[in-house]
Amino acid sequence: MTASILPATRVIRRISPLLLPAFLVLAELFVGCWTHPVCASASGDYDYGLNAYKMRNYGLAAQYFRKSAGEGNNTALVWLYLGHSYVGSGDRVRAIEAYRRLADDFPLSDEAKIGVPSLLKLSPSLASKYKIAPVPLAPVPQAPVPVASASAPLIKRIIVVPPLAGHPPVSTTTVATVRDLVLHLPMNVYKYLDKGGATINLAPNIEDKWPGSGDGKKPNVEDSTMGEEPGRTYGHDVHVYEREKERGRNVLKDARDQGEIASCCFHEIGHAMDDIAGQLSNTAHFKDLLEADLKTLPPETKTVNSYYCAPGEACAEVIGRILAGSDNEFTSYMSQTKAFLKTKFQI
Repeated sequence: MTASILPATRVIRRISPLLLPAFLVLAELFVGCWTHPVCASASGDYDYGLNAYKMRNYGLAAQYFRKSAGEGNNTALVWLYLGHSYVGSGDRVRAIEAYRRLADDFPLSDEAKIGVPSLLKLSPSLASKYKIAPVPLAPVPQAPVPVASASAPLIKRIIVVPPLAGHPPVSTTTVATVRDLVLHLPMNVYKYLDKGGATINLAPNIEDKWPGSGDGKKPNVEDSTMGEEPGRTYGHDVHVYEREKERGRNVLKDARDQGEIASCCFHEIGHAMDDIAGQLSNTAHFKDLLEADLKTLPPETKTVNSYYCAPGEACAEVIGRILAGSDNEFTSYMSQTKAFLKTKFQI
């Protein structure tokens, strides 16, 4: 897939208070997940700016962040906070300046992935210059810029994606649920994912990882959008989304319960294992076993679970339920497929 330019929505000539939620309040979790910049000044201007930002005193925050950058703390995170602070204080011109500095000096950073969409909302005419990562509307998009070293152990490749301004961050409860799930995987499965280079990405919504993708149509599903699904896997990169996005709005619904988060994570891990195995679900032998199992499904069960009847989804769901330790209505009929996957992965 070739890179695409974020669609220009509209020019914001004056920042209305109604628009501020679309730009503001990067979560504390976002700060905690990345290395805290070291302030060049003894007075700790960055820390003062951060405290003012959390108190929503955006004018004061902008002063401190600007001073921190001027004294040598020239990091992507400082410029991102500076841009958001100027938006919060109503200074559109300086906000554009800060976001452009971020995009020019740190174009491949994760902060730029957040700052560039904010920049283009303020100045859509810059869309021809500043491009962002491709929107994943196809089943296998171009790989995103990695944010975790492949040499790190799997447990350290659980990546918390920072929220777009106006979105709540991934909760610590969800992070703990997924972390505990990974730590309690069968050791051979953990090693298989680890050696295969798998990553597990937790985001509020797909929109936070790939801005502009949330209202795109979900492949192979009628009347469903990418922003409504709980997870997706590209290659061996697992993505789990804590919240559903409202169609046509920059609004996320209540967080999914932890049972759904865990079930989704198990299912997506199944996709990653399938990928590492070289698309096992696409082999003739697997398809034959699946076809035999599908013939045992009652018609109503097959209708309700039609999404899982495709080889890739069936493989992921059966692996996921094996790892979860319990069957559901669909996998309880997948006896041949289940036996094959248990033997293949020794689970």
